[in-house]
Amino acid sequence: PAKFCVLGGGSFGTSMALLLGRKGHPVDILVQREEVSDYINEHRRNPRYLSDFEFTENVRATTSAEAALADASYVCHAVPVQYSRSVLDTVGPHIAG
Repeated sequence: PAKFCVLGGGSFGTSMALLLGRKGHPVDILVQREEVSDYINEHRRNPRYLSDFEFTENVRATTSAEAALADASYVCHAVPVQYSRSVLDTVGPHIAG
């Protein structure tokens, strides 16, 4: 299955990762804070958004754009519009054109 990278760990990014993971895709969620990434990877849940839902084992979180985008076939943009420019400036160099 194709690997997905989800940019953003809010409610929309979490829902996309939950859905894609349940469909069998490997998913990396790019989040801002290390403690959120660690919590998701350890507890299989987002501590702030949709915390009643458990991620499948093929979903992992990271704060590294390079790691999240490595070998990703698709990128799902789930970042609030006011932060889009800065996030896209950060991840842009890691997206193969």
